[in-house]
Amino acid sequence: MRILETKEIVDEIEKLIDSADLFLIIVSPYLKINTKLKQKFELNFRKTSIKFLFIYQKDSIDEDEILWMQGYHNVTHIPSDHLNANCVINEKAAVMSSMELSENWGLNNIDLGVYFWSDEEPVYRSLLNSLKRIIWSTKTDFNFSWKYLMKRKNS
Repeated sequence: MRILETKEIVDEIEKLIDSADLFLIIVSPYLKINTKLKQKFELNFRKTSIKFLFIYQKDSIDEDEILWMQGYHNVTHIPSDHLNANCVINEKAAVMSSMELSENWGLNNIDLGVYFWSDEEPVYRSLLNSLKRIIWSTKTDFNFSWKYLMKRKNS
């Protein structure tokens, strides 16, 4: 586990996006993704074996962002009431931070975050369980499964 500052958060989130092989979960109350990051996501959305999940605060996202996500069959988006959490997680690692995925992410604010690997089992599994609770609280029919984690652990 290590502490990250603003630039490191940006770098590590970009690495998590690029290194995902099975899943990527993005949690941010406000999603107004800038052009550079959107291009990075789009390159990875083409990897159809990867499941992408965006969780954001209800009523805080532009219709354009929703339409953009709906353009990819392996991308799911879930609005959540009262969400104020920020994290990005794939099957290998996670970043939890104060940074939101807004248009000016990494530019105007001073942010802090924590990076940890999936091998740090209790912390990683605790984050996955917290994400499951957030998903369940939305009362959507999205079924979060452990199969991605188990697949990685058995490979």
